[in-house]
Amino acid sequence: MRVHDGRLSGSGDQPACRAVVGGLGVPGLRDLDFGRQVVRYLQHLEWPEAVLIEDLSYAAHLVLHRIQELRPAKVVLVGVVARDGEAPGALRRYRLDVAPPSPELVHQGLSAAVSGMADLDHTLAVVRHWGGLPADTTVIEVQPADCSFGPGFSEELGDCIEPILAMVREELGCGAHDGVIERRLSVDELMGTDPPALSPDGSGPTAAPSGLEQMADHARSHEQLGRLEPYRNTPLVARRDQRCPIRFEVRNRPFGVGLGTGGDWYDVIPKPDGTFAVLLGDAVGRGAEGAAVMTELRSAVRAYALLADDSPRRLLARLDYLIGVIGMGKGSALAYLHVHPQSGRVRMSNAGQCPPLVSDGAGSAFFAGSGAAPLLGATEEEREELDFVIEPGSTLFLFTAGLARSGRRSMAEGLAWVRSAAARGPRPLDDACDFVFNACLDRRPREDDAMVVALRLDRDPAATPPPVPAPSTNNLT
Repeated sequence: MRVHDGRLSGSGDQPACRAVVGGLGVPGLRDLDFGRQVVRYLQHLEWPEAVLIEDLSYAAHLVLHRIQELRPAKVVLVGVVARDGEAPGALRRYRLDVAPPSPELVHQGLSAAVSGMADLDHTLAVVRHWGGLPADTTVIEVQPADCSFGPGFSEELGDCIEPILAMVREELGCGAHDGVIERRLSVDELMGTDPPALSPDGSGPTAAPSGLEQMADHARSHEQLGRLEPYRNTPLVARRDQRCPIRFEVRNRPFGVGLGTGGDWYDVIPKPDGTFAVLLGDAVGRGAEGAAVMTELRSAVRAYALLADDSPRRLLARLDYLIGVIGMGKGSALAYLHVHPQSGRVRMSNAGQCPPLVSDGAGSAFFAGSGAAPLLGATEEEREELDFVIEPGSTLFLFTAGLARSGRRSMAEGLAWVRSAAARGPRPLDDACDFVFNACLDRRPREDDAMVVALRLDRDPAATPPPVPAPSTNNLT
C-alpha cells in the first residue's frame, strides 16, 4: 500500500453508483442473520443497471468506508432490530434522518463494533456521525422472532421476504421484472454451486454446509477481506476532506500474501483542538487472523481518540481495561502519539511497539524511548509517557516488529539496521520511506506483517509548544 503526502481522495478512481442495497446480519444467529441472507437472495434477482446489492455485515467503520467509496445517490438498508411492543415479523420502512447522532450513541456503536456484535442501529450511528450516508437513505427493519444460535430463520421472517422484495423494488423505482444488477461472478458460481433458494427451514443457503459449501464460505470470507483491504488501512484524516499538516508515507507488506491482509495498521486522527493522534499498531496474529483483531482494536482506538480528551497514557489505560474485560487483542502492540503540528511537540505512550525513530536529515537518527513497555492487556499499571519535539525538517519513522526482525535478526540487530537505514536514506519523504522499507526487507522471506510510516510536519518553527499537563492519578476517569 502506498500513501502519498497523507492526502488521499479515497474514491476518486471509482465512479459513483446510483444506488446501494445493503443487508446487515450476524451469521449463525437465525433471525439476526436475516438481513445478510435476504441480500444473498437479492443478488441473484434482476435489478436496474448501476445498482449494487451488497452484504454489509462487517464492522461499522468499514461499512462507513465502503459507502464513502461507492458514493451512492441512494441507499437502502435491510436488517433485523428488536423494538419493544412489536410483533415478530413486523416490518418497518422509514426515511433515515442522516443528521449526526449524539456522541453517546456513536460511542455505543463503536464499542459494539469492537465486541463483534454491531447491529443495524449501532452501524447507522457510526455512519451518520461521519456523514457517510446520502440524504436519500431508507431503512427496512424486521422484528425478530427467534434469536437463538443455528441456521435458517423463523417462519415469521420467511413471510417477510416477498414484502421486503416489493419495498426494495419500489424504493429503486423498478417493476417486478425490470433490468439486471451490476453483477459480479459470485463465489457460488465460481465453485460450481447453484444460486441459493431462500427458505426458513435451513434447506436453503442456511442449511448445514456440505464440504463444497464450506469451501465456498471460506472463499467468500477471503474474497470479502481482500475487497475491504484498500480502505481497511486508510487513515481517518483522509476521509474527512481536510488538509492535513502532517505529511506521511506508508509501506506495508502483510504476511497474508494470498489475501493482502494483515494485522499491522496505522491511523492519523484529527482531534477537535487542531492536534492529531498518530498511531501504529501490531495486532496479535498474522494474515487474516491478525486483520480480524486489528479491526476490533482500530475501532476502539478511534472511539477513545475522538470522544475523549485523553493523554496517550490514559488512552492506553482504557485499552488495557477493555482488553481485560472482553479478552480481544491481548498481546498486541501499539504506539500512540499526540502531535501538536504547529510546534512539533509530541506526547507518546507505547505498549510494546518498536520505539519511534527520528532522523534529522543530516546523517543521524535517534530513538524516542525504548519500546520496552508491556504489550496491551499485560499490565494494570499506569504507563509511561514520553514528551519530545520533532524539529523542522526532521522525519519521524514508526515501524512494526516485522520490519526490524525480518531475516531472523534479533530485535537489537533489527533496530540498529532500521536506524542505519533512516540515517543514510534520501531526503524526499516518499524515497526515504521506500529506502528504509526495502533496506530492511530486501527479498527476505515473508515471516510476519511489516509496516513503516514516515511523517513530517508542516510546522511553524516559532510556535511555542503547549504546556505539559499534570499527570493523572486515575487510569480510567
